Amino acid sequence: MPSVRAVRCPQCGSAIDIHQVRSRHVGCPACGAQLDLKDDDPTVKELGKPWVGARPLALGKRGKLRGVEYEVVAHVAYTEQSWGWHEFLLLSDAGGQAWLQLDEGRWTAYTPFTPEDPQPVEANSRRLKAKEIDEAVIESGAGSISHIAGELTWQAKIGDSVSYLDSVHHAVEIGPREIEWFRRSAVNADDLQSFGVARPGAGALLAGGGVLVLFLGLGGVLALLMCISTIVSAVVCNSLEHDADGDCAEPAAFGGRDCDDADPKRGPYANEVAGDGVDQDCDGKDLCYVDRDGDGVGGAEQPLLLGKTCASVGFVARGGDCNDSDRFRQSGCYDDDDDGFGGGHYSGGGGFGGGK
Repeated sequence: MPSVRAVRCPQCGSAIDIHQVRSRHVGCPACGAQLDLKDDDPTVKELGKPWVGARPLALGKRGKLRGVEYEVVAHVAYTEQSWGWHEFLLLSDAGGQAWLQLDEGRWTAYTPFTPEDPQPVEANSRRLKAKEIDEAVIESGAGSISHIAGELTWQAKIGDSVSYLDSVHHAVEIGPREIEWFRRSAVNADDLQSFGVARPGAGALLAGGGVLVLFLGLGGVLALLMCISTIVSAVVCNSLEHDADGDCAEPAAFGGRDCDDADPKRGPYANEVAGDGVDQDCDGKDLCYVDRDGDGVGGAEQPLLLGKTCASVGFVARGGDCNDSDRFRQSGCYDDDDDGFGGGHYSGGGGFGGGK
């Protein structure tokens, strides 16, 4: 993905590529300094600490999420009491944004959207409600930013606090000025691997392998790894008796929702691939995108009955348009109200303004 400009960190002199026209904040990946990008020359807002060791997902890494190619442009780490989580901002070539979250070994995808007729949301809300959305909150809490590297389209600082509410398919973040809605879904192994992330459990199994070889020999290590792999799979899938393809879901005949128990790429936890005529997530539909401005790149998701193509019903199979009302701005995520929150955010009257 080409950068729109390059800046140099005033603190350590490192060159930093900026990919979004409206980026307003960048954390220097080299020294950790937090920089203000409002002016042509960045200024140091606060000194930070560099990240120690390898990041869970490298800045600049490219991969695919639900058929759309993205690049990792930011890493934000949060802490909540004695634990924490990581969020990675993804930017598509068309300017669309998404987030990958790593929380206690689980990867989840979050894509911003603007709900219709959303009901007021507070940090203690028990349900997320909007038109065609009524879901119970299954997890909520609050965290503070402990690390920022890469570019953001809003002003941020270490210590900023955010509250979050997660339901099964949606999430809301409540920040100082905004309430932001997201669609959330599990990330399948193929998408993770496209970003260079090993399949779940692989890192833990490989850690310390050299030491094991010394004590057990290669044959013993292989046997031990096979045993551990079996145990991990059983724990992750809750020891499902009738899960033939190992995707943590049982077929309908045994009370599950897996529509193809012979294909691990198809199941209720799989990500739908747009416009391929295959029902990956077992909801009985394919996926398209609404292209309101006719630039060939869609914004809002649109379910499609199987047997039809996106083009035949006036939709497109390519998503990631961050501004689907202007065909000349699909390749850049602009923030029309200059509040620092581009794309699908909703600010309710009198509400806060920002999610996990």
